Amino acid sequence: MNWQILLVINLAAASVREYLNKKVADRVSPFVGLFYIFFFAQTLFYISFILYYRAFPRFDLLLSLTGIVLFVGFVSYFAALKISLSQSILFQSYSILVTVVLSAIFLGESKYFDFHTATGLKVISGIVLSFLALWYLLHQKNKKQEQLEKKWFIYILTTIVFLGVGSFFTVFFIHRFTPLEVIINQDNVIIPLLLLSAVIKKDNLKIGRKMLQISGINAFVSAIAVVAFYQALLMTPVAKFYPLQQLSLVVITMFTGVIFYKEKDLFSGTKLVGMALGLAGMVLLITS
Repeated sequence: MNWQILLVINLAAASVREYLNKKVADRVSPFVGLFYIFFFAQTLFYISFILYYRAFPRFDLLLSLTGIVLFVGFVSYFAALKISLSQSILFQSYSILVTVVLSAIFLGESKYFDFHTATGLKVISGIVLSFLALWYLLHQKNKKQEQLEKKWFIYILTTIVFLGVGSFFTVFFIHRFTPLEVIINQDNVIIPLLLLSAVIKKDNLKIGRKMLQISGINAFVSAIAVVAFYQALLMTPVAKFYPLQQLSLVVITMFTGVIFYKEKDLFSGTKLVGMALGLAGMVLLITS
């Protein structure tokens, strides 16, 4: 199986995942919804690892603790999804910027901010466009809508920072452990934190048969998306695969938001300008 087929599998599974994420985010608290999704997915990851490697995954405390960062990022993302799927999938992609900054500082990749290189110009231009996009999205004529957008901004900013840092940690540890071991170790911390948070907030853990089915399907397609993603990376460079995958997923999910969740107001007035600038900035960043 070549990387192009794996890309198609990844995009199909990931687009279904984002569609179902929105369904879950709209109906239950982020802590409860994510708990069931992560629990089912973790079960699949353990089974897959044991069947493939004929052994149990290695455990590492420091690696596991990076799950705390991802926990905050995923909860914030689900809170943002509740407000808008199309906006959230686009701007969560900017978490790559945080990963790039950390790579420049700790991994000696300063080329990302060098004005004299094409890469540096793309990154800096992408940052400028992202801030312009957010300005347009956060300045609405309707005061009620503007307040909602500011609430969304806090959620998505938290998502960008924490998923970006989490992604950096994942990239760092991926050279010492297998991809499945990294995911399993992080999820070992994320799942208890989600359950503890739900209990503290007194969220109802009984979500009904239909939501359990949605969560189970979500976990299944999420596992497929992750496995296909990492398998493709074994066959083709990250710089070639990731930009194409990320851009394609954003575009597909944005149309999902319009078609299934009636988010048509994103393509009118100042929001249209904001979304266009955001998409342009994201393209510059992921192709840098």
